[in-house]
Amino acid sequence: KLISDYKPSLIITATPGFDPWEAEMILLSKRAGIPTVAIDFSWDNLTMNSKHIRKTDYLIAWNGVMKKEAEKIHKYNPLHVFVSGIPRFDPYFDKSIKEPTREEFLIEKGLNPKYKTIFHTTVTKAYPFQKKYIRDLISLRENGSIPYVNIFIRIHPLDVFDNYSEFLGIPDLCIEKAGQEVNSRGGKKIEMSYDDLLNLKYSLKNIDLNINYASTISIESCIFDKPIINIGYIDRFALAYEFNHYRPIYESGAVRLAKTDEELKEFINMYLKNPTIDFENRRKIVEEQVGFTDGLSYKRSVDLLERILNTN
Repeated sequence: KLISDYKPSLIITATPGFDPWEAEMILLSKRAGIPTVAIDFSWDNLTMNSKHIRKTDYLIAWNGVMKKEAEKIHKYNPLHVFVSGIPRFDPYFDKSIKEPTREEFLIEKGLNPKYKTIFHTTVTKAYPFQKKYIRDLISLRENGSIPYVNIFIRIHPLDVFDNYSEFLGIPDLCIEKAGQEVNSRGGKKIEMSYDDLLNLKYSLKNIDLNINYASTISIESCIFDKPIINIGYIDRFALAYEFNHYRPIYESGAVRLAKTDEELKEFINMYLKNPTIDFENRRKIVEEQVGFTDGLSYKRSVDLLERILNTN
């Protein structure tokens, strides 16, 4: 009915069919002879989640890595796959906004500027082990195994904030949920506003070390040249570092994979003492995975959409 009423010249989806409603729209568009393009889809859609793919006519990919995956794995026409950069990362390169100082930012979060800051970012609620690492960090800090640091915890938009209530009120520890809950036709959902993206930018700029589990945050930490420790000593969950999209990050040497409690302590102390370790490897990740650092990926995406429209 929508196609009949509006007679669109092009159908744009956020992923190449990863979500059911997008898959349906792509298939219906093909039946109606309307070209489709997926734009700004996540870096694991074409590999780890490739079974969900419903091929669009065109793709606008983050980088050359994803372009090659589209062509090799999914047999996309190379002339129909474009690289725009990562629009979601554009705020990281926006220099037009006055930014808070490190001291201002940390004080706003209830953290002490005289201490270094470990930024622990969770992933979705599907991974129940995440509280263990926070307890480990608190224990390492309290028993003197690592320097006394601020612990800044960012709860993933698809994680459950209430699961971490035991950490509320601990001195020099900040815990906050990413994104905002909004009403939608299907109920509640989480959206990241521009202010949320700026908050993440300031978080990454003003911390000293990031700890995460196979997250996109590893790429973002590389943008700000922050050392990264990946968690990898919980049985089957360590397999995430073998996934096609993440393996290049792990194998690049841009991150250190802590496979034991002792390694976690060693890597924290190493990076806090010398944050320049692995600098070159982090820089290479930015070159390969981010590419454009001008804050204009959104514009390239729009320009590419115009090119697609003009060819159909």
